[in-house]
Amino acid sequence: MILRGGTSAKNYTTSAMNNHLQYKHPDEHKAVKLATNAKKSECVLPDADAGRTQPTLAEFTAKRKTWAIDSAEASRVHAAIGRMIAIDVQPYSVVEDDGFKGIVRELEPKYVLPSRKYFSTKVIPEMYESTRARVQSEVDHAKSVCLTADTWTAQNTTQSFFSLTAHWVTTVTRRSAVLQCQLFEGSHTEIRLASALTEMLSSWNIEHDRVHVVLRDGGANMVKAMRDTDLTHVSCFAHTLQLSLHDAILSQKSVADLLRDARKLVGHFKHSSSITSRHVYTTYSRCTNSCRT
Repeated sequence: MILRGGTSAKNYTTSAMNNHLQYKHPDEHKAVKLATNAKKSECVLPDADAGRTQPTLAEFTAKRKTWAIDSAEASRVHAAIGRMIAIDVQPYSVVEDDGFKGIVRELEPKYVLPSRKYFSTKVIPEMYESTRARVQSEVDHAKSVCLTADTWTAQNTTQSFFSLTAHWVTTVTRRSAVLQCQLFEGSHTEIRLASALTEMLSSWNIEHDRVHVVLRDGGANMVKAMRDTDLTHVSCFAHTLQLSLHDAILSQKSVADLLRDARKLVGHFKHSSSITSRHVYTTYSRCTNSCRT
């Protein structure tokens, strides 16, 4: 029988044995302790943060602090979102959508997403001025510039626009840029078209003697406007060819009848959801049976 040194509960732990070994058998106790520490060091993985002290309150607060709206970090994100709005033609309201806010918050919790007014009055206008300055510098250094002028109506609207595109050649590459696209309300008379074109050229510092040629459509009003501005101009061959083919094809009765029947067929399905669903189901069933056979 081995005595534990007493009958109380505190004598039933290993502390009494450890004390006995430390005071009665110091050499053996020291050897066991060294061996135990060596095994513990072998099991512990190297810590990349070993030796680092606990972060201070200031450091912890800095990690939780959000970026100021005009900080360098926030400005980079502003610019990235602005480019997305411009390139993808997104509405300014996209920055107020809950889904978009959630993505931004997940990617960078320190970034506070501004309102759409901030993007429409600051971010996008600053991007435009920066891009315009860069394009203006290239246009100023071009010896001659070719232009494309055109009026067109936006899809799904009745609003008309007048656009001006410039083309020029640098020492190594051909460059082009849409210089201006403005709302053009009212009649498209040659006087108004010539006046708008002259104002566009003036705003971009493009002198008449630097304009090599203006490419235009075959409309009589556009032809007269080019003559009024005293600019060298030519008609777009692709546009003329398209008009010729369009008239030639539609002049054939068989083509006209085919288009009429096609419109009736499309209208029949477009105005009846039940017929459309039944047709889709029938087509799917036929395809499925065909694949099985």
